[in-house]
Amino acid sequence: MKPVLFCMAALLLGLNAAPDAVHAQSRPADRWVWSLYESGGSVVLANEVPDTTQLRATLECTPGEGMAVLSLYDPQAGPGFARVTAGTAASAVEVRAARGGKVETTLRLDHPVFAAFVAGGELTVATGEHRTEVRAEPEFQGLLRRFGERCAGSR
Repeated sequence: MKPVLFCMAALLLGLNAAPDAVHAQSRPADRWVWSLYESGGSVVLANEVPDTTQLRATLECTPGEGMAVLSLYDPQAGPGFARVTAGTAASAVEVRAARGGKVETTLRLDHPVFAAFVAGGELTVATGEHRTEVRAEPEFQGLLRRFGERCAGSR
């Protein structure tokens, strides 16, 4: 009888450990957030893992200029002409190589692509066959709006 109880106890311990293992595997993805920083005369909205150097994308502007630099930290992305889409809006942009292995492009904040990104939380940059997707979950879309207001408004 004792071996049966031991097996049942081991099975129950295993079942209790399974959700923690799944949860532990999902933690890194869940830690990606959008953070808004203001310093040195610029505003930066970063898609990052807090307290690390891990970045997916940043938007940076000088308040009141109406333009933002979108930096993508995608090792597969390269320079060239690209199509930027959000919702049903699209634009052609030039993507350039930048320091630190990133690529960047400039977005007008009064363009329908940026408005659709703020409204829907999804933006795609396609260079040739490669696509980089930038997403802001609904809980972070308010930061996108605030970034746009801060950057598009007058100083």
